[in-house]
Amino acid sequence: MQNFYDLTDTKSIAISICLDINKCETNPNVIVLVNDCVLFDAIFSTHVELNTTIDVKDNLNVSIVVRHDNEQKHSSVLISKITADGFAIMPNHNYLATYTNAQNNTSPTSELGLAGKWEIDTKQPLLWWIHEISGHGWLLKP
Repeated sequence: MQNFYDLTDTKSIAISICLDINKCETNPNVIVLVNDCVLFDAIFSTHVELNTTIDVKDNLNVSIVVRHDNEQKHSSVLISKITADGFAIMPNHNYLATYTNAQNNTSPTSELGLAGKWEIDTKQPLLWWIHEISGHGWLLKP
């Protein structure tokens, strides 16, 4: 049996983002960024699951930019889930996200039907943020 001192240090956190689409006449161009690193930049037409890792001491900033080329009826991008090492950030903490769109609306939502930018930012290291919002106490800052 291993004790606390035998466990290896955690060096990174696995981030998973699942997006779906609500089909209409045209598909939007979607850019997905995690901490300013582009994970997806293409015309969005089907379910996609994106995976990356971040350093254990990093903040988490997820941005989803939706662009439409014309005024036709557009498909909506649906944020199915965002997890960090299995901890559900979306949809559980949707109220902490902002979605600034073409209608100047900043309401939190998981359906991105208009051109704009959806973003969630922990503004502190992710593990500290998780402990704070889930009520698991606090972690010592190194």
